[in-house]
This record gives sequence, structure tokens and C-alpha cells, in this order.
Amino acid sequence: MQISLLLMEEIAKLFAIMLMGYAVVKAGLMKSSESKSICLL
Repeated sequence: MQISLLLMEEIAKLFAIMLMGYAVVKAGLMKSSESKSICLL
């Protein structure tokens, strides 16, 4: 049970990162072609 909760938490973090990236591109702060140079790790 604990492993599934950790997995759900990590998946939620990944979706949050994807949504933030989408919002940044839609807001015009960054082009989608520039996103390959950014590393969040």
C-alpha cells in the first residue's frame, strides 16, 4: 500500500511539471524548441 501511495505522489509531481511547462509555453515565456535545454533535476 505504501509503495502505491509513493507512486501516485511521483506521478502527480510529473503531471504538475508537465502542466507548468505547458503554461509557460502558452504564456509565451519560452518557445517549445527551447525546452530541451532545461534540466530540472
